[in-house]
Amino acid sequence: GKELDLIEEHYEANRYEQAFRHGQELFGPLTVWPDQVLAGKVATQVGGPRLGSALHLRAGRNEPHNASAQFRAAIAVGRRFGPWDSYLYLQARKHLFSGNLSLKDSLGWLSTQLEILCDFRDFQQARDTLQKIKGLASENEWTLLSEASLLQAEDRRPEALLLVEESLTAFPESRPFIQMKADLLETQGQIDQAIEFLECAQTRLHNCWLTAQLAQLLNSVERFEQALTQYQRFKALQLLPDKDVAQWLDAGLFRCYYRLDRQEEALRHVGDKPGPALLALLENLQKAGPEQKRRCLDLEYIRQNHSTCGPATVTSISMFWEKKIDHLELADEICYDGTTHSSLRNWAEKNGWVARELTLDWTTARALID
Repeated sequence: GKELDLIEEHYEANRYEQAFRHGQELFGPLTVWPDQVLAGKVATQVGGPRLGSALHLRAGRNEPHNASAQFRAAIAVGRRFGPWDSYLYLQARKHLFSGNLSLKDSLGWLSTQLEILCDFRDFQQARDTLQKIKGLASENEWTLLSEASLLQAEDRRPEALLLVEESLTAFPESRPFIQMKADLLETQGQIDQAIEFLECAQTRLHNCWLTAQLAQLLNSVERFEQALTQYQRFKALQLLPDKDVAQWLDAGLFRCYYRLDRQEEALRHVGDKPGPALLALLENLQKAGPEQKRRCLDLEYIRQNHSTCGPATVTSISMFWEKKIDHLELADEICYDGTTHSSLRNWAEKNGWVARELTLDWTTARALID
């Protein structure tokens, strides 16, 4: 009806809070909105991605012939269980996308496929899928986002950044493009520009995920006081509670307070169920005397790209030992939806390293650092 159309209009214009408030006034809680696909999208953008995924999974179960519900459910499956399960979910329902679909549903289906293929670093099939998307709508925002995502996944960052900047001239308030540009600036080492860009965007778009990205960036470059300000801003913008987001927020706040030597405040953010590693850290903090100080090795930070945490780590270690390797070439050689331990070990041994398993204890850790 017209009421749902107005909520959708708010959502498409990145007015997520207005969409949420208006829907609440008309229908009540998100769980009882007549359009659960729309409810899930709104939930995610106002700080409740866990609820958003649950609503999309419910829509997928309750509306088996609704193409929009099915590709949104596939995305939710991927978030919870990984890209392979998402791929299987889509494959089992591909008959839904062979008929007469709206442009929006066709683009959604194909762009979801493309994202899964990028997760597997299957860029040839991803590029074939992009051509199908372009055949439907070459200048559509979704089409441009898909192409920029593919370029970013292929580690063609300068090209991706150029496309994003061109797209922002046509869609200046697009939250996905804004976040992608900031991310690309960061990966290319333009940290100050990324921070300034996000700060400027915040004045126009009051979205919690923009603020989360800025807080995380400031935290990663050790501007802890500024990061704390943004974490507090995030809490004010988040309109729905979320268990996973709460854990992320506690982790960020803990690190900031800990690194600022504000241990009492750090201890308030250990979370309800701290894991074994954090419990051990807390015990060490409480036992530490004034003579025990934090010590860091001078390893250069290498920002990982698309599913390349292993290669980024090896690159950083190699640079510490003055052995230069190319992060992206290494990723191309050993990555496929992440990096297996065996492929990383095989590469290391072929390239002159000695790879050994060890149990890290206090004595060994001190010896390695010292």
